Amino acid sequence: MDELRANGGTITDGKVNSRTARQLQTVNAGCILTLAVTPNSRVDVSVVVAASPNATEACQIASNIATIIEPKLPPEAK
Repeated sequence: MDELRANGGTITDGKVNSRTARQLQTVNAGCILTLAVTPNSRVDVSVVVAASPNATEACQIASNIATIIEPKLPPEAK
């Protein structure tokens, strides 16, 4: 997850359920929400809302998707 770079966007660390997560609001009205699986693997949810001027809507959609798929992932390995 440390490989996720802001490139002008904004990164926020957090959790999805109890899983470590990182959210990137991109400068082009997109959002990438990364879920930790193992120290060397992750699941990325990437959303771009073309009709939106900012990443808020895209991040809400990415969060909703991540909440649905997170319980289906293997337990987070530390």
